[in-house]
Amino acid sequence: MKIVILNYTGYRSNWGSQATSRGLIQWISNVLFKDMPSSIEIVPYPPTHWRDIWHQKFEGEFLKTLYANPSPKYDDLITLERLCVKRFGRQLERVKNADVVFFQGEGAIGGSRAYKRTQLFGLPFVAKHLYKKRVISCNQTITFSDDNEELMLKNIYSSFDINFVREEESLRICQRPGWPKFEFMPDAAFFYNGGAGSKFSRQPGSYFCVTGSADLKSYNLPAYARSIDLISRTYSLEPIFLYSRTSDGVVAKEYEKLIQSHASVISHETNADVDDLIPVLSGSVFVLGGRYHTSITALTLAVPAILTNSNSHKSIGLAKIFHNDAKLVDHADQNQMVQSVADILADPVRLKSRIIDNLKGLQSPLQVATDRVRSFLAFGSAAPKLTAKESAFPSYSLSNRFRNLGPLKVLSRGINLGIYDRSSINKK
Repeated sequence: MKIVILNYTGYRSNWGSQATSRGLIQWISNVLFKDMPSSIEIVPYPPTHWRDIWHQKFEGEFLKTLYANPSPKYDDLITLERLCVKRFGRQLERVKNADVVFFQGEGAIGGSRAYKRTQLFGLPFVAKHLYKKRVISCNQTITFSDDNEELMLKNIYSSFDINFVREEESLRICQRPGWPKFEFMPDAAFFYNGGAGSKFSRQPGSYFCVTGSADLKSYNLPAYARSIDLISRTYSLEPIFLYSRTSDGVVAKEYEKLIQSHASVISHETNADVDDLIPVLSGSVFVLGGRYHTSITALTLAVPAILTNSNSHKSIGLAKIFHNDAKLVDHADQNQMVQSVADILADPVRLKSRIIDNLKGLQSPLQVATDRVRSFLAFGSAAPKLTAKESAFPSYSLSNRFRNLGPLKVLSRGINLGIYDRSSINKK
């Protein structure tokens, strides 16, 4: 069985992208296709390139019309294929040769630019409509800003065979008229099994971690800094600022302005891999902020999370999964923030126990999703016999023999990712 994952982001500097993409590969390899010969190939989600801007300017209206068409014309699909060839190069061959395509939205699906480019939806759309591939979408939050975007999303996802979202609010949205069926599957970062990095220098229990948010533009940063400082002084805990998105560094800078001193900061420049973050998070009293995947990684370690706003309903969904044991708070409300910390410290052992129980509760929907996909692919518990050619592992494949993902980090960085990724990998 030849599998291709679209929008793979496990090689990127962003810790959340690493965790969720690697977790998806582990689920596919170790669970879904555990007893079946298979090869996994990746098509990375490309950072913005001049071709994207070109497509947006000169092909944008064509793409919007195509994405909104439930019965696209063959000539239009050939035009889309041509655009994808220019954008993705030889990566398109991986889609053509695949038996099944996993499209991971890998974040909050939305933003007007996505519908005027091939960058996000081009490959899964051409895979289903032109190549007639089996397409399964997952690892995503559904959002849109207007009726036209909703129409395009309805049409795009209606063409796929199975659709999963990672939180309850997206399920609610997709129950509106005209949407295809969506099902719940936890974000793959929940079941990423990485290795611990180097030991962290701080004493466990002496600090808390602070993240940024994809919605920092709407934050009152001075108020957020004052809340962080009040927590630090009230409970004698040092704030450790974490960010793998450079823009999140403004939180630490705002705090430094407030206290007139340097803050402790850990970034992707010093801790490049999400595995390097595990020792830091595991010793933290709690994690505060709006970065969805950092909160998930902390919760998988039974470290409490206090959630602030993100750029979608991701934080709301995460709070609901943990029945408000991961609380959603107003970043500028000092009283609410301090009280949330007090609740954590009141009975930390019992809270950790509840977090672990909630994590165990995610195994059931994960099993349901696994059974759903296995049933759709019709191989059940018995692996069908493949020809020697089908069983072969191409040299560039990520095969299911790589169980611990150890070679994956090296392989995914060394793989020929094409014109659109090389500069982003080398960028410091």
